[in-house]
Amino acid sequence: MKKLIMFLIMASLLISGCSKSFSGTRENGTFEQNDDSIFLRHSLMDGEYSKKIKLDEGEYRIKINSKSDKGKIKIIVKDKAGEEVINEENPEKFEKIVKVDKSSEFDVEIIGEDHGGVLELYWNIK
Repeated sequence: MKKLIMFLIMASLLISGCSKSFSGTRENGTFEQNDDSIFLRHSLMDGEYSKKIKLDEGEYRIKINSKSDKGKIKIIVKDKAGEEVINEENPEKFEKIVKVDKSSEFDVEIIGEDHGGVLELYWNIK
């Protein structure tokens, strides 16, 4: 029974790790993600968070709101071909309309360098 439980825990970790990952250090923070948003609040983030998001065909409004108390935070969004759709560093307020011709996955990278503060990233159909 113990082996079965360990197998299920390891399998769920492997499956959940396919779509998102974090490497680095985060201290005193809150992290929330939904189907259409990511919210981070921390006293220190020194590392990289990545997530794959699937967007169906349509026009999407991508919004970023952030407040940095220290350090840098960078947000990069790449399409399936690896082209950067967004590349913003320490954006207080940012908004862009992105047209998706057919359903596709996008890579979202959030890179913190000794960063303390708040980041909100939203994507929704226009």
